[in-house]
Amino acid sequence: MRRPPQVKRGVKGKMAGRFGVYSVAFGGVDEFAFATGAQVGPDVASSIAIWCRVPASASIQGLWGEYAAAGSGARYLQIRDTGAIQYVVVSNDAGTAVSTTTATVGLDNGLWHLFVVTERSDRLHNIYIDGALATGPTNYAGNAVTVDGFTIARRPSGVGVFDRYLIGDVAHLAIWTRELTAADVTRLWNQGTDWDWRTLASGRPRDDFWLGENDTFPTLTNRGSAPTANITLTNLEAADIQRVSP
Repeated sequence: MRRPPQVKRGVKGKMAGRFGVYSVAFGGVDEFAFATGAQVGPDVASSIAIWCRVPASASIQGLWGEYAAAGSGARYLQIRDTGAIQYVVVSNDAGTAVSTTTATVGLDNGLWHLFVVTERSDRLHNIYIDGALATGPTNYAGNAVTVDGFTIARRPSGVGVFDRYLIGDVAHLAIWTRELTAADVTRLWNQGTDWDWRTLASGRPRDDFWLGENDTFPTLTNRGSAPTANITLTNLEAADIQRVSP
């Protein structure tokens, strides 16, 4: 298991510090985080934002995904073997409704990046990288998609099946039940991770995870405006909560 430098552990697994200081180091193979319960899902306006860094690996790795525990419906964000970002939606009939890949490559460079996907209720979506539009707007059709859980550091690849585990770090994750504007995304990037996303002028995220800030291992507390569930770290250790962030 990879152990990045500058690790700080609190008493009895309690992590505390000012906002934007910590991140979680995922070592691949079987390390991930997940939450169950009703999720945003496609066909409604939504946005997902995630701060992460991935070292050069030449392999596909999952960053975030929503899934159906007993069905094929899913949507997920992953980094390709080229270092490009890809957003995929899989319908309930297991057909791929959309697969959008950015032209920007080489993002598996060990540097921190902010990836944002925004989606309207008509399935028109955009992908932003470091505050700037990378691809979109792109639309998709197909059957409905049902999701009832979400995961970090892997991708859903079938009914109850996951693969492409992440070797990298995640510092902040939030989900909004609306389409963020380009100005919103630019502000998230410009303010950095030590800025509280709950103060975004257009409204707080529904789900908001600080990845280690004042959390008690192995639970990551959901500090959103209408939180669906907390996140559980699986196959990790308290030392994987690290005092390292963008």
